[in-house]
Amino acid sequence: MLGPQGERHTSSNPYGILTLVLGIWSPASPAIAFMRDIGAALSPDKPPDPDHMREICTWHASRLLP
Repeated sequence: MLGPQGERHTSSNPYGILTLVLGIWSPASPAIAFMRDIGAALSPDKPPDPDHMREICTWHASRLLP
């Protein structure tokens, strides 16, 4: 996973097995709030609404790229 500040983030799993990701942010509180809001908007039975995801990103001074 690559996530440089100010640039598009990317991830890849070329091995075909389950992969877990551990994210470490500093300072932690803004990242925790962002993940809490994104997690609350996700549903296990349908894909995320891109417009709502963009709205959440905007709340957190971020942006969702196409």
